[in-house]
Amino acid sequence: MKDAIPTFPLFALVGPGGAGKTELSVRLLNLWPLRDRPLSYVRTLTDRAPRSRKQEELIPYEFVDRRRILSLRGRNRLAECAPHAGHFYAVTHAEIRRALADGPAVMALTEDGCRTFAQAGYHVVPIRIVPVNRPKRLTPTDPARLADDAERAKHPPDFYAEIENDFAADGLARALAALNDLCVAYVSLP
Repeated sequence: MKDAIPTFPLFALVGPGGAGKTELSVRLLNLWPLRDRPLSYVRTLTDRAPRSRKQEELIPYEFVDRRRILSLRGRNRLAECAPHAGHFYAVTHAEIRRALADGPAVMALTEDGCRTFAQAGYHVVPIRIVPVNRPKRLTPTDPARLADDAERAKHPPDFYAEIENDFAADGLARALAALNDLCVAYVSLP
């Protein structure tokens, strides 16, 4: 018998590389006010290396060997397995169910991932994150990442909302407040 699919919403932050999706997700966890419906993060497996020591500590990726991802895919354990810039990003069904067991969850997700999760029956709430005034040092330059972002953006999901993440002073705080208000209001709907 197949496990029932959780009904709590999965807030999927979608946008180009370097838009601040993962940072907003992690910060939202710390700000979340609804203790009776705790917010969780859906941990993503990836075979790429951490980009920095800070990221390894801050961001809930699980950095694994490519063979592990391919093994999980071969055993139908993955809800999504997406190639991006020469690496795989994957999420197990077990991880989604863990994150959605007691309340809503948040994660950075691709446009295709939103469709894949929705087709699998998850309650996906796609939120577009638009970077504004992003410094050059935070703008991806890898041609493979840029090409992947451009291709995925051609087929966007129906976004529930759009939030600008302004990299100017106080922009992250404003984006985080808007994201928090939006998600809390969504979860509080009758």
